[in-house]
Amino acid sequence: METGDEEDTTNYQIFPEEFATHFLNVPDEFIPECEKIFSLEDETNHWQNAVESTIIKDYYTVKTKPEQCKLFLRIINAVLDHAEGNPVVQNRFPGFSRTLQYAAHERKSPVENASIFPDIMGQVVIEGQPNAEASWERSLLPLEFKRTSTASDAISHAGKWVRQSKQSRSSKAAISSGSKGDYVLKSRSTKSHSQGQKRIPTGSLSQNSTKRTKEEQQASDDSDEELGPTYEDQLAMYCLEMVSTGLRVHAYGILIDQGNMTLHHFDRDGWVRTSSFNVFDQWGMFTAILVAFSSFDAHQWGFYRSLDWDRSRCMIPIVDQATTLGLNPPSLIIHCEKGVPEDYRLERHDRITPVEEYSDLNKLRTLTSSNISDIDNTEPGFARVTLVQKVYIQCGLTGRGTVLFLIKQDNTAGEPGIVVKISSQAIQRLPERLYLRIAKQGLIKSNSEHVKNLPVFIGWAQCQQLSDGPRGKLPGSGKIEKGGNSDRRIDIHVFPYYAHIYTLPDEATFKKAIRDCVGCSYDLYRFLQLLHRDISSENLMWDSKREVAILNDFDLAKLVPEMQRGPYAKHKTGTLPFMAIDLLNGWSGEHQYRFELESFLYVIMWIVVRYEDGKEKYDTLRRWLAKRPLTVKLEKIALLQQLDSFLAIPWTQSATFPNIYKSWILPLRMILSQFIRDSEAAQESKGFGNQQQSSYDSEEVSFEIKEFLDVLMK
Repeated sequence: METGDEEDTTNYQIFPEEFATHFLNVPDEFIPECEKIFSLEDETNHWQNAVESTIIKDYYTVKTKPEQCKLFLRIINAVLDHAEGNPVVQNRFPGFSRTLQYAAHERKSPVENASIFPDIMGQVVIEGQPNAEASWERSLLPLEFKRTSTASDAISHAGKWVRQSKQSRSSKAAISSGSKGDYVLKSRSTKSHSQGQKRIPTGSLSQNSTKRTKEEQQASDDSDEELGPTYEDQLAMYCLEMVSTGLRVHAYGILIDQGNMTLHHFDRDGWVRTSSFNVFDQWGMFTAILVAFSSFDAHQWGFYRSLDWDRSRCMIPIVDQATTLGLNPPSLIIHCEKGVPEDYRLERHDRITPVEEYSDLNKLRTLTSSNISDIDNTEPGFARVTLVQKVYIQCGLTGRGTVLFLIKQDNTAGEPGIVVKISSQAIQRLPERLYLRIAKQGLIKSNSEHVKNLPVFIGWAQCQQLSDGPRGKLPGSGKIEKGGNSDRRIDIHVFPYYAHIYTLPDEATFKKAIRDCVGCSYDLYRFLQLLHRDISSENLMWDSKREVAILNDFDLAKLVPEMQRGPYAKHKTGTLPFMAIDLLNGWSGEHQYRFELESFLYVIMWIVVRYEDGKEKYDTLRRWLAKRPLTVKLEKIALLQQLDSFLAIPWTQSATFPNIYKSWILPLRMILSQFIRDSEAAQESKGFGNQQQSSYDSEEVSFEIKEFLDVLMK
């Protein structure tokens, strides 16, 4: 499900030279050197012939493909063959190898239900497995070709290029009108709120709630209409497939249009691309880029730095295909939390092979000297865990990109009930583990029975930040400043692998689970002023070992005093189908506890009308899955304020939940609807009419939290 918890995606355009320098580490002097190394002058006709008639190697196959793709594939492999053993290449790029090999594939994905495969893909070769089946997990560099011209045009252009003299091919990109600084483009502003700035709510629960404008109706009707993807979209989808394997923080791609190339970099903040340059006119640039990509190590390709694996067999970590390819999956070193129940404790070692900065507890203390919580709550020693299977991925190139892997320890059979959670978090946010410690310690001190409804936190590790990568070196507006608003860190946490409450097979257990999760959220709010801020069907869980409900995933949690100091970034908070109407309407004030309760109501509605016997069976409320917040908002408003729309929903169609409509849905909907009507009346009495107002939490109108809770606890 789509989660609206992130900033707008940023989009930057830079020069190819800047990309080569800051992303690929190409020295300026290497580009003219490549003009000479890969010269196509008359005195080196053997090289010209190699480009034009390179034989098909065992490591790629060409079937019925457009001539443009065939030509480029021959050129790429001929360039890299020619680079092998060249002393200048080896001196500039000691890591150069043919481990990254390019192939043209049928336009069919190797992964079921995934998008089609790119025209050409650079993939990692596995030692001893030269003919291993193509997979997104081993894919590193997709090349997509535009189909705007005929194949004969491409061949004609290529033939003309081969005959050009070196003097006519400049090693510098042509600069359009305006200064170089003016040419760096950004599609959307990411200017953040200043720290401490008072935020005024920009939306309201009842604004225009009963009347749809023509524009709103059109948005509702057309919100799910899919337009055909552009070639840039298609390239982004390939990179999404690669990032969705779960171990990468960024990805690269190349788009080619009749010899004109653009380079693309996608990470958790956004998208950086180059202006177009012609590979035939800028041959030195093109060949230098190919050499640089073939010199990348796993970290330069975006793989997490805290992973450890056998690099002698494969240059990148492999999880899903590890068994098939005869590889060992990657492992992590975990710092173990104190006070973990015995059945969830990891086996610790006093001395183990270090992985980079996590080498010993003294180094840990140095790294986290500003974070007393980690030092006070971490056991001595370390645990090594191996990633076994990916069980969840939050799909998306930008944002948190949360992924869960089942783990095992060392060479044992492992504990199938434990997962590693890896996510990319905004750098200014406190890690999830700190909120969980605050919650646990606070509820214990408050004698709350709902401490049992918090997830068991087993351990943690921390990885690199986005600013440690190439975006941290980029000049201008595309740069990610260390600790800035666009910076993110990779958080790694270990938890039990819980079941979702929608899998519960009977109504009584489901109602108990909902009550416990609501009770936990309310105690966190009233005792600690801690808000969860992402109540959804995916975050309400069931611990089958202890037979208790779990309020899970505190990634977006915040203390009320934090929000009063101002936002870290501009974003909506929550999962779209379950977000409160105010949030869908653009609310930018402090998060309210009533938003949590409203989300609980939507979760109840969703599960009751879609699930039966623990499985999703019905398609009711499917419009809540729309991609646009406006569409979801209008659907919810109709449900709350139009009786016909509400009664049209088959609330009792699931045999698992025969009584929840009368006991919960009907009275809770009445409470929320009354609040909307009272808010509208208060707005009109103050002369706002259909204008926005600053807040509905006034003395005249307040949300009856106790009344809402009383209904749920019956």
